[in-house]
Amino acid sequence: MFLSQRLTNVQDSPHYMMIKEESIRPRPVSNGMRLLICTQAADQDDPALGFFHEWIAGLAKQFESVEVVCLKEGRHALPANVSVHSLGKSAQGRPASGWERFLFRMRYSFRFLHLIIHLRRAYDVVFVHQNEEYALLSGWLWRLLGKKVFMWRNHYAGSFSTAIAA
Repeated sequence: MFLSQRLTNVQDSPHYMMIKEESIRPRPVSNGMRLLICTQAADQDDPALGFFHEWIAGLAKQFESVEVVCLKEGRHALPANVSVHSLGKSAQGRPASGWERFLFRMRYSFRFLHLIIHLRRAYDVVFVHQNEEYALLSGWLWRLLGKKVFMWRNHYAGSFSTAIAA
């Protein structure tokens, strides 16, 4: 049977339209892994970190599901397999006093630990984006849970805390 005859037979099949329509739709390439992303902001309008929104969307195509834990959540349009969890930082600016800043940081830290423990069965791999504090705070827990951790830094020279987090 020639190729043209095969194609004709396929086109006559009642399932042809279903197959054709399915092949047109882009399917995410999932490797069966689930990802946790820890970042400062999930916001398209953020002047410094707005680009990371596209990274999250790109990574979502490669993973079955993506959980994003961010310090500040803003406007975003992410795929259905992405869930965004905010630690609650507002855009109001910094607290006035040192004690107030300390209390806010403690609150964010406890929220972060609560979230990663609560979501522990929802991710296999952790991606920490430009914030070694997340790795310092919960690296011990991820090691205990057997999670692989990857950290992205934009600058080659880090601080002492970067060396400890790595």
